[in-house]
Amino acid sequence: MNYSPSGAGTYRYISPSFDTSKVHDLTLSFLHLLSDYAGNSNLYTLAVQISGDGTNWTSLWSTTTSASIPATQVNINLPYTVGMSPTTYLAIAFIGNNFDIKYWKVDDIVLSYTNTLGSGTWSVGTHYPVGNVIVPAGRTFTLNGGTTLNFDYAAILEVSGSLRALGDFGYPVSFSSMPGSSWGGLQIANTGSLRIPP
Repeated sequence: MNYSPSGAGTYRYISPSFDTSKVHDLTLSFLHLLSDYAGNSNLYTLAVQISGDGTNWTSLWSTTTSASIPATQVNINLPYTVGMSPTTYLAIAFIGNNFDIKYWKVDDIVLSYTNTLGSGTWSVGTHYPVGNVIVPAGRTFTLNGGTTLNFDYAAILEVSGSLRALGDFGYPVSFSSMPGSSWGGLQIANTGSLRIPP
């Protein structure tokens, strides 16, 4: 972004939508560099924002300045409650008058996650979760008969909320591991949430 065309307002570069509904934790990193006009004293805000609908935005990171910023890497950890949407958008945002800058450059944007969120009802079929599957306190994770979860090596199913595995003799719910490996098993933090159907 540079000074032309210029004007006061909020400017966003918005990503296409992507699905974070099964993401327990997100990590965002990027590099940025700001060149300010020398002697400028007008404040403006640089931000990275997230949205589940492309309209309402939450700032994940921001800085308000009127001075140049050398090349800097920014790392942000996002709780699952901030993301967790089938239509997640990220925006690089400038708030203020861009005539006050020479340029703002953002590069090497990396968004990743290490564990899978167990929440809601997953579709019947075979799933290959990333890392551990974590069911947070206050969340219910439902698996209907005919569903299989294939875990990575040593990965666990960690239940702090409620787990509902609704299989039966003909349509079981299966927990397994990737071929040639073994998973870490089931950890139930709250035994009051464990219900075994008759």
